[in-house]
Amino acid sequence: MEELLLKLIEEVRKTYKDKKAADLVFKRLFAAAKGSSDYTEAYELAKRAGHDLEDAIIENWAALMQDSEVFASTAKQLLKGVVPDMNEDILKACEQIQDNKNAAAGMRIKPQTAVADPYDLNRIAEGLDGKKMSALDGELATHACKTVDSTERANMDFAMSSGYEIKVKRTYDGVGLRRKTKHAERCSYCLERAGSRTFKNSQAVNSSGIFARHEGCGCTIDYENQRTGTKSNDVQNFYTGKKKKTTKLRGNAENVEDNLEKARKDDIIKLEKRFSSQEDPMEEVTGDAFVSNPEEMRTIMNSLKEWGVDTNASKNIGYGAASFGSPGNISYQKGMSYSAWMHEFQHVLDAKDNGWDAVKVLLYDREERKRREIKAYGVEIALAEKANRPDIVERLRRNLERELREIDQN
Repeated sequence: MEELLLKLIEEVRKTYKDKKAADLVFKRLFAAAKGSSDYTEAYELAKRAGHDLEDAIIENWAALMQDSEVFASTAKQLLKGVVPDMNEDILKACEQIQDNKNAAAGMRIKPQTAVADPYDLNRIAEGLDGKKMSALDGELATHACKTVDSTERANMDFAMSSGYEIKVKRTYDGVGLRRKTKHAERCSYCLERAGSRTFKNSQAVNSSGIFARHEGCGCTIDYENQRTGTKSNDVQNFYTGKKKKTTKLRGNAENVEDNLEKARKDDIIKLEKRFSSQEDPMEEVTGDAFVSNPEEMRTIMNSLKEWGVDTNASKNIGYGAASFGSPGNISYQKGMSYSAWMHEFQHVLDAKDNGWDAVKVLLYDREERKRREIKAYGVEIALAEKANRPDIVERLRRNLERELREIDQN
C-alpha cells in the first residue's frame, strides 16, 4: 500500500504540472500577478490551482486505486505530498503582488509568505473518509484561498505593528468554489463580512471576522496601507533608512500600554530547540528593566503569574513550552533590558491569545514562526528608535535576519 501511495503522489504531481502547462487561464493569472498590487489576482490563481489539483487527484485516484472508497489516513498522506506544489505556485504570485504593494507604500522590506493552517488538510481528509475521491468539490480551492489569506495577514500584521492603519476590502463572490453543488444565490455569511473596514491592530481584524471562510467560499480580500501621522512617518524613516528625532525611552505606565498593544499578535515558540536571542542590545541604553521600568515590569510579572507562565534565570533569553496547551516559561538573563522583556512578553501574549499554541507553530509552521519573530523584533526596534539609537536598530535588524536564516535552515 505504501508503494502504491507513493506512486499515486508522483502521478498526481505530474498531472497537476501538466494541467498548469496546458491551462491558459492559469498562465494569464500568473502573469497578471507580476504587475499587480491587488490580491484579487492571487485569489483567482488560487481558485484555478485548487481546481486543477482536485482534478489531478480524482483522475489518478480512479486510475490507480480503482476508484475505491477513501480512508482518511491515506487521504492525509496524499494531500501532504501534493498540496505543497499548489502552495508554491500561489506563494510565488502572492510574493510578487506584495512586493508591488510594499513598493507603492515605500516599504523596503521583503514580502512575507505563509501557508494555510496544515490542520485544514487533516479536516479535508477526514471529510473524505468512507467516500469516493470524486466527492472533492472545492475543498482544495478553498484551502488555496486560505493560503492567500494567511500571506495577506502576515504582511498586514507587520505593517500594523509598525504603525500603519490597514484598510481591508472584502468582495462578495456569489458563485463559490464548488463545481458540483450550487452555491446559495445570496450567502448571508459572506454578505455580512463584505465591504471595507479600517484596522489598527491584529486583534481588531480577528474580531471582525473579515477573513473568515466557509467551505467553498470564493470571496476575495485586498488591503491598503494607510499612513497615520507621526507613527507612519516613523515607519517610513525606518524603511528608507532616514534618521529622525526621537525622545528617550521613559519608564512609565503609559509606555507599556503602547507597546503591549503592538505586542498582542500571532505566535513564536522556543522549545529545547530554541531560536533564543543572542544578545540584548538595549541593555546598554536602559540597563536592568526592573530599574528603568519598574511599574511596567510589575504589570508584566503579575500577568505572567496570573497566567501560569514560569520565569527562570538563565544564560539564554527565550520563551518556550514543553507541551501543547502549556503556558510555558520565559528564560531571562539577570539585568535584562525592558526591550528584551517586551520581546518575550509579546510571544507570551500571542501564545495565550491563540490557546497556548507555541508548540504547534514551532513544529508545523515555519513561515508563521518567521512572521511572528518579525513581529517580536518590531517591538524592540520601536523602542530603540524612541531611544534615538539607530546603531541598535541596525543590530536588532541583523539579529532578526540571522534568526530568520536559522529558522529556514532548521
